[in-house]
Amino acid sequence: MGKLCDGDAAEADAVLAAGGTLPPVTAGTMCLVRPDDTDHWQRALVQHRLPTSPKNEAWVVRLVDHGRELTIETTHMRPISPELAGLMATARRCELYNVAAPKAHLTDPAREFMLWTEECVELMGAFIAGRSMLMCVVDETDTALRVDLFQPPVWKGASTESTALETHLNAYGTYPPMSLRSTLLFHRHCEESKVSIQHDALGELRNWMQRATKHALAKHNLPPQQPVTDRDWASVHLTHVVSPSQLYLMPDGWKAGSFEPLCKLLHSTSWSLTSRAFQPHIGLICAFSFPSEDGRRGWARATIQKVSRGRCDVYAHDTGEVCSVPAVNLRLLPPDSKALLVPPLALPCRLANVLPARVLRPNGTWTKAANEVVWKAVNDAARITAIPTDGSCPFGVILYADRTCVNRALVDANHAQLVGGKENEMLHKVDLAGGGDSKGQLVVHCPVTRLHVVSSQEIYVRLVDREHDRLEWHERLQDATINGPLSAQDERVAAGCWNIGELCVCYNGFGEGWLRARVVSVIEPNRYYRAFLIDTGETKKFHYRDMSTIPPDFVATEPFAIRCRMGRLGAPKNAINLTLETYPLHAITLGEDGGGALGTSPPTLCVVFWGRYDSQSHWVDLNAQLARQYCSRKASVGSAEGGVSLTLEQAIEAWVQLELQADGGDAIGDPMDPREAVTVVEVMELLDDSGNELGQLDRAQSIELNDTSNDAVSISSSEFDENDFPEQECSTPVHDRSSDDWACQHYPASIERWFPVGPIIVSQGFLASYSNYGDGGSFYLHPQLTDHLQRTDELPRLIGLAIDDQPPLYLWQAAMLEVGSPCLAPYDQDGHYYRAIVTQTDAHDEHCIVRIEERQARVLFVDYLNTAIVRCGDLRKCPAMVRKVPLRNIAVRLVGVRANPRLVEQDVMERVVYRMCQAEHFYAQIVRIVEPGRKLEVRLYVNQCMDELLYQELIDQGYLVEE
Repeated sequence: MGKLCDGDAAEADAVLAAGGTLPPVTAGTMCLVRPDDTDHWQRALVQHRLPTSPKNEAWVVRLVDHGRELTIETTHMRPISPELAGLMATARRCELYNVAAPKAHLTDPAREFMLWTEECVELMGAFIAGRSMLMCVVDETDTALRVDLFQPPVWKGASTESTALETHLNAYGTYPPMSLRSTLLFHRHCEESKVSIQHDALGELRNWMQRATKHALAKHNLPPQQPVTDRDWASVHLTHVVSPSQLYLMPDGWKAGSFEPLCKLLHSTSWSLTSRAFQPHIGLICAFSFPSEDGRRGWARATIQKVSRGRCDVYAHDTGEVCSVPAVNLRLLPPDSKALLVPPLALPCRLANVLPARVLRPNGTWTKAANEVVWKAVNDAARITAIPTDGSCPFGVILYADRTCVNRALVDANHAQLVGGKENEMLHKVDLAGGGDSKGQLVVHCPVTRLHVVSSQEIYVRLVDREHDRLEWHERLQDATINGPLSAQDERVAAGCWNIGELCVCYNGFGEGWLRARVVSVIEPNRYYRAFLIDTGETKKFHYRDMSTIPPDFVATEPFAIRCRMGRLGAPKNAINLTLETYPLHAITLGEDGGGALGTSPPTLCVVFWGRYDSQSHWVDLNAQLARQYCSRKASVGSAEGGVSLTLEQAIEAWVQLELQADGGDAIGDPMDPREAVTVVEVMELLDDSGNELGQLDRAQSIELNDTSNDAVSISSSEFDENDFPEQECSTPVHDRSSDDWACQHYPASIERWFPVGPIIVSQGFLASYSNYGDGGSFYLHPQLTDHLQRTDELPRLIGLAIDDQPPLYLWQAAMLEVGSPCLAPYDQDGHYYRAIVTQTDAHDEHCIVRIEERQARVLFVDYLNTAIVRCGDLRKCPAMVRKVPLRNIAVRLVGVRANPRLVEQDVMERVVYRMCQAEHFYAQIVRIVEPGRKLEVRLYVNQCMDELLYQELIDQGYLVEE
């Protein structure tokens, strides 16, 4: 055909070369054309002429042997001979059978082609992707063939050149048949035609698809699950809980060795549009993406269990979860993908020897409260251990979270009953290979946070299990210190008259606020003091204005910083810090003295320190590491022979009691007279023979009267660098930057520090209302989510309770009124109080002794994002219960459109805002999550049906242009 076309074109060129003319081009006739992308001539049918000048005529033609339309100038058109024009076209026009454009019934049938979107055409191109397709002809009309196309991977016949369906009725391949028509229907790019055709070929096509699908799925499976060893059961990870009779475990060794590399493989796979263009089948193994905790997209394997239009219900093989995944998040795994060679990593299990309590559910089903008991037991556990009771699947296991038997916990909580004769299997001590001590008992590591290292005999740690209680206690301490009643000592305290040994609270910067402390030395009377922070283990220098009376209710609270020592190790401080910093996670176990060394002064807990890199790695004995370098005797785990044997919990409790008793005689009511402090000579006599430093809480103290002579001796156990304590009037910072600078540099961090961001949106969209307009084309929307609305509607009542319980601020509290501090501020138009952040204050005057009602501050109302200037005397403290309510709004940015660059952007945005306000409520479809909980990229629709953009009229009028 190409040679015939080139021959006719050469004859026409010869006529032109001889000075002849060519016949004029008319619509509806055949001719030869030469497209710009080829040097050969091709047959074409002239469609119509474009409105161009007579010198440069251009026509729209359709290539009869290829089917595509293009624009051709008359200089690239030649006449065609009748014989060549009469040959049958090699390209036939086809259409998918029984399909219609979305919402075709709402428009003129003649203009139905305008409803087919670019996404639909793009998906069809990705489905075909230049491959030779398998075509089934269902019906034939005068103008086109009604067909369906199938991807080649569905069959592997000997004759790959033939496209007749009859030759492949027994040819089955890797995947079930992938139909183009079914793929478009699944992705909602077309609908079933209202007037469908009925043909005998459809029955034959359905029978073939059923046989091919059944044959393909019989071989489309993951490898069988690998055997589970005793060491695998020794440390497991709970992935999903349906009920105590159906839960899923993953050995930590599998997680580090198989699951994490599998996730990286799926994440690094270059997913193209071709992998998304497939027809889902029940039983097909595929990959799907989901939002992870760090804001990125995670990937996992799953089997499709249910297919609906636009989404599928899938079973995740590696976690045991069943979730609903939208079509845009599904991907087809290539036949040679390494992900198909990894066995399932989630072990189906059940808690052995327990049944649901019949008093709760007569039908023998588990309650939701039983699931919560299981999650609560394992949520904060440092180690989860499973003991299998049988080898069948699902595996019956006795589950341990640290030393807590989860099976027994269900029974103790009256959610389960023991199976008769199985009581003896509920053990509380487990003998595990590589997981116990020399006596076969399970070693329980107590997770801790390292605070401060003085020496190997004085290390301060904080229990991770008590962190939640500490945070709540810390907030109550802040409120009690700021809003507490004035005591009789305030006059003396205001003058800076502090004595050695007194308990107080010290302001340790904006990040930590007020902390409990004990005065250990006087650097400059009535001005600078050195105090030991009871709950951090540090000793620091404080200005008297950063010190205040401790509220009475907080004097007897047990310290949160526990003083420990590393057995008999004599390692230097730098080596200990370097060893501890090597491992991000730390834990302690009871040391060789077994609690027998608590009688020392001051009381110190003898422990063994452990470290590991993450939750999947094993604990490393840090005492043993240091012992190999600095002493010959290795510290062991457990109690020594002949010593006092205590559990770690008992030893910590005993240490707390001894610490409270040691502090009892030095309370506020009985301070140490400065004149009774020991001299430098007495201090030197108290040092031991080895020259080791004294502990931070040793009672030997001194008054430092700015002695700069060479004979002056510092007796504190820590090495103090005077450069860390600059000579300033007050350590409380004075902010003098403008509010604009503050908003640009500190506004997001300050709000996130005190107030949780808006609700985390997990769906594909949400109803919202307009709240405010931000910078850079962003908007702040108020999500109309039920849970979020309930919490924000409760906020005015909580603020009212807080205002009724608080007095106005006094001058001595002005030090806390810093830029970035949370507060409750009144709004001048309605007089009600709202949550706010201080953005600017008047200059700080330390000599002012009047109340601060005349002073002013600029505040930003965090829930409405407008500012106001209010009197400092009208501000109130924002308590913790008010700060815990999430912010009212969430930040979004429109995608797919932008302001017309020829117009004023501010005017265009005002029109968009007017549409939002006029609609009152609208639907925001999430396109991309830029920052979880902070900013989303969305499209706004009039309603949840997403049939019309909220700003479609502005696009039609030219105010907005599509990107």
